[in-house]
Amino acid sequence: MQSGIKLEKVNVWQWKGSRWESKSGDWPVKDPLEKIISKYKKGTSLIFDLYVFNHSSDYPHVVSETDINAADVLMGANISAKNKRWQNAIDSLEEINRILKKYNMPRHASIEDEENIEKAADVINRFRRDEIGLAIATKVLLTKQPYLIPMMDSVVQDCFTSDDPGHILKEFKRLLSDTETKATVADIIKEIKKIFNIDVSPLRIIEQLIWFDWNLVRNKNGTFSVRGFEEWIFNPNDEDSGVHRK
Repeated sequence: MQSGIKLEKVNVWQWKGSRWESKSGDWPVKDPLEKIISKYKKGTSLIFDLYVFNHSSDYPHVVSETDINAADVLMGANISAKNKRWQNAIDSLEEINRILKKYNMPRHASIEDEENIEKAADVINRFRRDEIGLAIATKVLLTKQPYLIPMMDSVVQDCFTSDDPGHILKEFKRLLSDTETKATVADIIKEIKKIFNIDVSPLRIIEQLIWFDWNLVRNKNGTFSVRGFEEWIFNPNDEDSGVHRK
């Protein structure tokens, strides 16, 4: 199995003494399989993905209150934190499900299809409203279209310096069009199937690796750790090592 991949020509965060600075370049993703395993062994990502990939596929055109609860409780969407936010999410279901049925995209609708990207971006934007931002909308819609819609939380938005779902989807498509990246992701999916019995999507793998490598907090010694995974560090004086286990 290949040991690493590169996310090519993304907006890389470079530490400049006292602050992060964005630049365009390649980011070495070290030990990608080990990062996914670490994420599944800690927190609620494993439970959420078991729900998404093993239990929520019967009705790909119907977002339910159960799907909203899954995103809320398992992925920290904080939908129930405010009554208005929860109610707005519930009130949006009729329109969202009508559009999903109109587009009639299959469960495995691919991000490689430009028409699918346009449809997905439209559904996401229709979900966005008062108290329902891009992160919440995509965490919920991921439960129905996990091969087409990734989570677009603040970490992913920072990576692509955009909150435009159409742009972000095209960036994911570009990253997954790389032959080596596609092969590495396919190997990771096989291993995850063996270990956790989940048929996870390529999109979900890339999105979780972005979350892992961009979700950094500064340590007193000048290095950085992945938020919630202190054993994984990044040294701004050794960028080529990427985020790695200390």
